[in-house]
Amino acid sequence: MFLDRQLQAALKAAEFYSGPIDGVFGADSWNAADQALRSIGVDADNWPLSRTRVAWEQWAMKSVGIEVGNADGLISPSTLFAYEQWQNYQRDFTPTTEEIAHLKRIWPRQADMRDFYGKPGSGHVQLDLPYPMRCAWNKSHIIESINIHGKCAQSAGLIFGRVLEYYGYERIRQLGLDLIGDCYANRAMRGGKALSTHAYACAIDINPGANKLRWGQDRAAMASIDCEMFVKAFEDEGWISIGRERNYDWMHFQAARF
Repeated sequence: MFLDRQLQAALKAAEFYSGPIDGVFGADSWNAADQALRSIGVDADNWPLSRTRVAWEQWAMKSVGIEVGNADGLISPSTLFAYEQWQNYQRDFTPTTEEIAHLKRIWPRQADMRDFYGKPGSGHVQLDLPYPMRCAWNKSHIIESINIHGKCAQSAGLIFGRVLEYYGYERIRQLGLDLIGDCYANRAMRGGKALSTHAYACAIDINPGANKLRWGQDRAAMASIDCEMFVKAFEDEGWISIGRERNYDWMHFQAARF
């Protein structure tokens, strides 16, 4: 459920780790995670890696006040519920500059969206799409343009144009990459308290039915190798894939940094 970068950030915040937050979980990260478990009386030396990994994640959730029960490396109902609370926590948590240093500095941070994009509901344009898309919840409804903020409209157009050139329309349909959910929606984040990036019309959801909010890379279609280039097209324009960065909400792409 966690990505290595998230574990490193949690270990660093608790002062068990002093290395870079680079997503490379090497010996220093491993030793730090082991120390974190020992600090709460857990010895995982004889556990298989899969169980140890879950225990690290349980410790990380405990470190921010999420009730998870014992850090025993077992995925119990309380652990599954804790994972949902962790996702909610991430939605309202502002990471350090170091944690997002790998992201391109093209778009504002979420905390600065109002300064950059203006009042929610303002600055919108209609972006003509390079290929017809289908409404995710009514697939017979064809969408040829979307309501999006003017500051990120050209970038979105370039992304979809590149996707069409790479995949072709037939393959796009096969992969469900033409199924569009929200773009503009003036609401709070699902599972969070702050306004969603959708409220600023700088986010797009793709194929939500196959990339449900709580699903990780083990289930989400967008995490597959077939969709690798689709995700990269957004990342090359500085947009964030929530799935790639936090391993949930794989449908969601936004022109805003955390």
